[in-house]
Amino acid sequence: MPHSYNNYFFFLKDFLRDKKNLSVNRDENIIGSGLTHKRYFLNALSYIKNNLAPSTKINVIDIGVGNGDFLKLASSFLDIKTIFGIDYSQISVDLTKVNLKEIKATKKIIRCDARNIDLWSKKAKLLISEKEEVYIFMWFLIHEISGHSSKKITNFLKVIKKNFPNSKIIICELMKIENDILSSQSKVSLMPEYYLFHEFSEQGIMSEIHYKKIFKKSGYSLNKKIEFDRITKDNKKYFSSCNIFFLES
Repeated sequence: MPHSYNNYFFFLKDFLRDKKNLSVNRDENIIGSGLTHKRYFLNALSYIKNNLAPSTKINVIDIGVGNGDFLKLASSFLDIKTIFGIDYSQISVDLTKVNLKEIKATKKIIRCDARNIDLWSKKAKLLISEKEEVYIFMWFLIHEISGHSSKKITNFLKVIKKNFPNSKIIICELMKIENDILSSQSKVSLMPEYYLFHEFSEQGIMSEIHYKKIFKKSGYSLNKKIEFDRITKDNKKYFSSCNIFFLES
């Protein structure tokens, strides 16, 4: 994952001085994300499994499938009837189809912009009934589509809620941390560099406060929160660099 941002490191001077256009190495980013994010996957899946009634079949919608590692792992944890996945990258779609080849659940993986909900929801509804149990996962998707706008994400979730009113939503995201707290961790954490590269590539990381306001305005209640990599300040206040939010209508 870190190496996928190497252009920003090697050509930092050109980027800052001449505003040279740089980009993330998408292939490395996709492959690395599945490996890097596995610890988040396991926490979310364990929580869901422990709170499902025995023999409950669920339908899974994964917005931003990456390389399909999450869906493959989810299939080994949960009794999944239908898998519907989308990604903006054709590379991701192709990798996920290969990764899920042996999975017996009904599967459909399509290339689509996550923000085009009208398009992908129509295709999903052909496979999944609104009356069925639906879990919608978003792994580090929001910061890629937010444009630093809480309003955009609020509207995004409202449209999803309109199309899948009874669904449960699981969002895993980086949390914006105050700069002084972030800089104090530079010797023991990669997060300062991650934040910098995400900023350069115009990916909008928001704070937990922003997310809670977004959830409330979009009509979802926060049922559970799992925090990762806590940073303590003055032995009183702490910050987490990443959270998983479990939402219900």
